[in-house]
Amino acid sequence: MVISNPQGRVQVCSPVPGDIQLDILATIRIKDPQTAAASLTRDAVQSFLQRSRLVQRFGSRVPPSPVESKVRETIHSWNLGVLEDILEKSIANGLGIGFMSYQHASYELQVVISLFTACNFLFDDCVVPPEALQQFGRRFYRQLPQLHPVLDKFIEMAVALGDYYPLYSADMICAGTLQYGSEEILLSERSDLSTLQPGATEYIEYSRLKGGIPEPFAYCAWPSSICPDVNEYISSYSRSLGIHQLYLRCLFLL
Repeated sequence: MVISNPQGRVQVCSPVPGDIQLDILATIRIKDPQTAAASLTRDAVQSFLQRSRLVQRFGSRVPPSPVESKVRETIHSWNLGVLEDILEKSIANGLGIGFMSYQHASYELQVVISLFTACNFLFDDCVVPPEALQQFGRRFYRQLPQLHPVLDKFIEMAVALGDYYPLYSADMICAGTLQYGSEEILLSERSDLSTLQPGATEYIEYSRLKGGIPEPFAYCAWPSSICPDVNEYISSYSRSLGIHQLYLRCLFLL
């Protein structure tokens, strides 16, 4: 979502719904591209939510105590070997998405989504060593233990989510999790993007689509218990995908 160049010019753009896109299409000169881009994106999301009146539909913004206590208890019981401040950040972000985005879901499902999200943030916070990252996909489809406990729990939660969704959603949640790991490998190995051939620059947008695993989060919108007919499901999915993509990229920039 953020493209920068040596002159400090940052262009913020993303394949998201038009009303959000109007807010975030901007080019600015800044000294610290990452910090300013995060601020710009956060302000755009907040502006959209206020105008759309979605905030009024969220109800409480405080996770129910049964959800928060279960998430905290579970994560600490995993003994992941992660620094407390990093772990706390992942818990807060996990609850923020698991509860705020899925208030229509049962408490049990909110817990699983929160745990899945927390693992996602831990994955992205560089707590996973390179050798474990390199083996993520291979060990995933060979059903072998991962080389870091965060990755084991990440997969465990992705599989657990499948119990709450139709088969096609469950498959895409797991597939999106694997794609995310593969994209992280490419990101770790990718050199200066300025050396890309002109025709290859579209890959940057594709890469962002996979970053933050917005697809699994979008598929999580419709648990089996309330899943609508296929046409409505498909229509709502594209909208949910764009919002989750923008929201997650904003969080990961902070």
